[in-house]
Amino acid sequence: MTGVQTCALPILVKPSEAVKKAIAPYLAKADAKRREVLGTASEDFDWYPSGENQMGTLILDSFHDRFPEAKVIFFNGGGIRRRIFKGPVTFGDIYEVSPFDNYATLVRVTGREMKELVKPLVSGAHVAPAIWGLKVNFFDRDDSSFDRDVNGDGKKENWERDRLQPETGLVWEKTGKPVDDKEEFWLATIDYLAAGGDNTAHVFDKIPLSRRKYFTFGPRDLMADYLRKHPGIKLPRTDVMRLNRIKGAGADRALEH
Repeated sequence: MTGVQTCALPILVKPSEAVKKAIAPYLAKADAKRREVLGTASEDFDWYPSGENQMGTLILDSFHDRFPEAKVIFFNGGGIRRRIFKGPVTFGDIYEVSPFDNYATLVRVTGREMKELVKPLVSGAHVAPAIWGLKVNFFDRDDSSFDRDVNGDGKKENWERDRLQPETGLVWEKTGKPVDDKEEFWLATIDYLAAGGDNTAHVFDKIPLSRRKYFTFGPRDLMADYLRKHPGIKLPRTDVMRLNRIKGAGADRALEH
């Protein structure tokens, strides 16, 4: 029908006193956990010029504390949903920084696989990632020489661009040496990425379960445990920047794909 206006009538629902009474203890328990003070921030958490941020620094520190065997820690920047402000830092704040039910994951990767995992996250199609253990050198511009068709669908999409510097795209933070394609190491990340999130399926889909370890806790659990373990720790912590955006004309030569 045309020319007929409709409107929704309000539906009044009377709360059930029995239900309210039944769930009250659980709501009180959740509220107490939300209000738990884990630390104090001397100033607002902020972003670095590279696009990395101090919320990511806290996530990386907590992962490193729990997984010292991991040579690299890698977290998608889009999973960081809120900044932390000056004052008491509560579990509720941590929850809002990382509200997703992701789980920590260890994956045994090669240098070549690590490079392919980093490329989509610095392609310009995603928020800058948080990374520890490596420094990433990539071109901060668009260039047709970066274009690829990774998934073979006949399209060259933004996430498929290879903007890594050809020789020193990934270097070890401690030594400054380029990452070798054949070396193997443990990567600490989350199940969201290990399941192919943020355009990483072309790498993770080829990594068998025998090279993976899944855990029942996630980023917010690790952050909370880390702060409980280190009472009075300085917040926020200023970290080094590991994403190096190369300005200018781009690659000295066309990349071969």
